Amino acid sequence: MATTDALAASNNQRRNRLSGIVDVLRTEISNHTLKPGDRLYSYSEARTAFGVVQGTWDRVISVLEGEGLVERRSRSGVYVVDRAQAAWQIGFLMLRGMDGKNGTIKAPYWSHLLGGMYDAAAEHKVALRLIPAEDPPGVAGIDGLLFVSDRGTPLLPTPQIRASVALIQPVPGVASVFTADEDGVELLAQHLLYLGHRRIGYLIAWHLSTGENRISGRRYEAYADVLTKAGISPAPQWKWEISDLDRPELGYVPRGRDAMRAWLQNGFRETGVTAILCQNDEAAIGAIEALAEVGIRVPEDVSVAGFDGTEAGLYFTPRLTSVSLPLDRIGYRAMELLLAQLEAGCASNVQEKFSVQLLVRASTGAAPLVALR
Repeated sequence: MATTDALAASNNQRRNRLSGIVDVLRTEISNHTLKPGDRLYSYSEARTAFGVVQGTWDRVISVLEGEGLVERRSRSGVYVVDRAQAAWQIGFLMLRGMDGKNGTIKAPYWSHLLGGMYDAAAEHKVALRLIPAEDPPGVAGIDGLLFVSDRGTPLLPTPQIRASVALIQPVPGVASVFTADEDGVELLAQHLLYLGHRRIGYLIAWHLSTGENRISGRRYEAYADVLTKAGISPAPQWKWEISDLDRPELGYVPRGRDAMRAWLQNGFRETGVTAILCQNDEAAIGAIEALAEVGIRVPEDVSVAGFDGTEAGLYFTPRLTSVSLPLDRIGYRAMELLLAQLEAGCASNVQEKFSVQLLVRASTGAAPLVALR
């Protein structure tokens, strides 16, 4: 676990460093400190200004080049592109808590989604701007907008924003790219039933189940439906809520850990639950750590499953059973659909649903002969 934490911290530090430098240069270009036609810093100048190594500086240039902000000129350096000749400007409106304290993306879920967007943006030579949820004026100058609907409010095309695409959750009347989350929960629940589990709990971010934002609500309904069809009535005490909603920057590992600790202190053993579905892989990792603190073994005593299929669960011990979501492909396809609308000069309401895949690993096993007490 310590090795996993250290690796994650190191990766986050590198991403933060890269993102921070890119943001500085984006700002200098947008406010014309660096004007069209100006030469960007050479590596030796960047090393003095930012303290970067060659590899990091090369990646900075690649990101800016992918966004259409700079161009490489043979044997003369890297130059700021004339904005009058630049391609469309694309924005991604982030949800509250998506970014870290310094504006960097920290959760694997969002990193993969954005990775697909950036790949498509680089391929099509367009700029992708990340717009904080708290900064609606950040859409100024945006031609097309990618967004995740968190309250069911579609950002429809306007004279300023000519095209929109929703991700993760479908929005009626707006082009949407999303996953079959319900199918994923059904696969996990059926897997646990096959292993002999009859009391299956759910560690859930229940705040995502109300209103029109029903990510968790749809998943919970699928979970309850599978159990009901198996002749099992899920009891209210089999569900526990992940809280700390006012501190989304914490991430789901500590929030999952704290939620599991609270459940353990408030009757978890008495529920007879032998398996737990979790909101995502990070919450599952936190839950396993909390169970280990009180001597509960995974999967010998309790099976635990995540959701999303990120690399966090692949390198954790025990390796995490999960459902893989094609987040990179979703981000890439959303960008393609947005650019197609801009090229056609008209909006679209196409709805594309991506399938999911069950990943059976070491964190789930046969139901114990005797439940915890």
